[in-house]
Amino acid sequence: KEILKNFFTLNFGHAPEIKLVNHHLAHAASSYYNSSFDEALILTYDYSGDRISTMISHGKGSTITPLKIFNKPNSLGIYYSILTQYLGFKKDSDEYKVMGMAAYGSPRLDLSWLLKPTETGYELNTKYLKENIRPDLPAPSKQEPIFNTLDFPYPPRLPGQAITQYHYDVACSGQKHLENVVTHLVKTFQKQVPTSNICVAGGVGLNCLANQAIKDLPSVAQFYAPPVCSDAGISLGGAILETLQRGIVYHPITHAYLGPQYSHKEIEELLKRSKLKYQKVDNISKKAADQLAQGKIIGWFQGRCEFGPRALGNRSILANPQDFEMKDKLNYYIKFRESFRPFAPAVLRTKAQDYFKGC
Repeated sequence: KEILKNFFTLNFGHAPEIKLVNHHLAHAASSYYNSSFDEALILTYDYSGDRISTMISHGKGSTITPLKIFNKPNSLGIYYSILTQYLGFKKDSDEYKVMGMAAYGSPRLDLSWLLKPTETGYELNTKYLKENIRPDLPAPSKQEPIFNTLDFPYPPRLPGQAITQYHYDVACSGQKHLENVVTHLVKTFQKQVPTSNICVAGGVGLNCLANQAIKDLPSVAQFYAPPVCSDAGISLGGAILETLQRGIVYHPITHAYLGPQYSHKEIEELLKRSKLKYQKVDNISKKAADQLAQGKIIGWFQGRCEFGPRALGNRSILANPQDFEMKDKLNYYIKFRESFRPFAPAVLRTKAQDYFKGC
């Protein structure tokens, strides 16, 4: 509280009343209360927060009841961060790269020596962790290793080294194992809370493939993940909890376009000041469609910014997927990133079933 009070006073000249809420309860609130479900099994999992790495809860009506807590370092987030560092990337930053790599590999490695499902949930083998990965210590920096020697057949990949098929196989094996463990969690606790509605949040909730694996379970009818599963989402969860505490009716968010927006006048003034060439177009959608058809790459800027880590059309790069080389062009010339990194498809809602499964 003292840190926050000093922050507000320094930056705004005044500190409002400060109330602290549990990290994972805020994650759970950000998901459950926005799902509009009357009842749900809630899974919140990350590296750790308030010394908790995973919390399984039961949401019913306006109440969230914790059922089981997994304390740090017994963490699915730490498990995935180990994979991230082993593959030569930064923890708490590049986990999504591992998820992207998984598509190019084969799940041929057994990782149960590191993480195994149990009758009551899961267990991370802490003998592979550095001594400073403890509940009473803050997480190490992104540059520090969090693991000792691992039972992989090859040493860790150094940043910048070539990525081989073995590395893709490790990513795929690690990803599939995470999916197996989270679906095991769902099935285990559905025995205790027989509901077909599932909510997730926390950093691991950003793993789209794990979310899809949960969604595809026969026992799951409805699935919800908030647009901000990461720790940024606990601001939303904390606000919801305080709203309900004060007896105020909370109305769930229906979209993620909650950030700032800019008028045409503000945009034009900035373009002039930057001495950039520009033109006004009557039908911007037709103009964009024509350019996409010609293979042009477009920076699309409209409305309010998206809340969360996903570009959802208001701040997005648009390109034509009919060009077989487009992904490589975007990654190499515009995004300056690894060639395996994927892009999200966008299609009219009415055409989604024509192109994609599970819509």
